Amino acid sequence: MKRYSLERKESVIQKMMPPHNIPIPRLAKETGISDVTLYNWRKQINVVSDMLWQWCTNVMRSKVEPMKKVARMIRDHFEGIVAWAQTRQTNVFLEALNGLFQSAKRRARGYGSFSTIRTVIFLLAGKLDFSRINPHVAH
Repeated sequence: MKRYSLERKESVIQKMMPPHNIPIPRLAKETGISDVTLYNWRKQINVVSDMLWQWCTNVMRSKVEPMKKVARMIRDHFEGIVAWAQTRQTNVFLEALNGLFQSAKRRARGYGSFSTIRTVIFLLAGKLDFSRINPHVAH
């Protein structure tokens, strides 16, 4: 059985999961990895998800309150945990965008129109160099 590096396996798994959803037969042709191997990799993710849910169920039946608290937290965030296991991506990019929007809202305070806030967002996100237009602008 051929072995693949963890990086290669993760990159191929990302392609077969949302948002890409490349069909396994096509992915097998593109990567040269057998379709049986690709189906097994996808199945492993589902098995791990089922095992984690079962672990939470077993812990909730126990009498150890701190562990029950952990199991409740895992169940509350289960979809996010499974999504991370499938894609190895977090929501850091969205949080950065949210911070940018919040900053723009603070700077556009007092202006009620959406177009003003949108303009401020573009100015903040664009990181424009105004020194060419106005040499007195601080960097």
